[in-house]
Amino acid sequence: MVALERLFRQYHRFCLTPSEDSLFILLNCLHSANDHLRKEHNRNFYAFQEYAGLIALRNLAHHEADAQEAFQVHPAASLPTVHLELGVVCLVPRNVVEQAVAGVGEKWREDTVRSCDASFNIWGEVVDIYPAIFNVMVRIFELCSELKPDMRSSQYGDFQATYERESRDRIDHHCRGAVSCLAGDVSQVLTDIAKSHASRRRGVD
Repeated sequence: MVALERLFRQYHRFCLTPSEDSLFILLNCLHSANDHLRKEHNRNFYAFQEYAGLIALRNLAHHEADAQEAFQVHPAASLPTVHLELGVVCLVPRNVVEQAVAGVGEKWREDTVRSCDASFNIWGEVVDIYPAIFNVMVRIFELCSELKPDMRSSQYGDFQATYERESRDRIDHHCRGAVSCLAGDVSQVLTDIAKSHASRRRGVD
């Protein structure tokens, strides 16, 4: 299935070179793969708790340039005083997440709120959405294992090898995305990092 192959290739690229651009491409691939899955297999990613929140943010960023500008990707190497369980954080201002939820149709809004609450990590004024991305990719891989589409890419093969190694070693495939600091409160540190980064983007520092 071409759309699923593309999704795993882009996730691999994001893991290698995490950036705002590769994040938005990944979210678009996630959206596209869900459309194709629904048409070809009558299944969809809304069964996964992480998906509704991620797609609400994707849709907002797709239509609102200002919202897209608010997304930040910080690899661990750029945050020497912060320990990241997943090696990267994808920070979105809390008010942008709230804006994304408000833009969802009333019928689906409550499910989207539950998705965000269960899947995102809230740190003060910012929200880390990467744990939701990490975990939904695991769930999609498990769905692929069930449906058995023809998946030949090396990136999918790498994901499968990692999953199988974790199974042998009895390592949980899902991750909460813990963050800790050498000093200071995590919420305050990440909020300050996000504000400083946003100021540099605007060129006011």
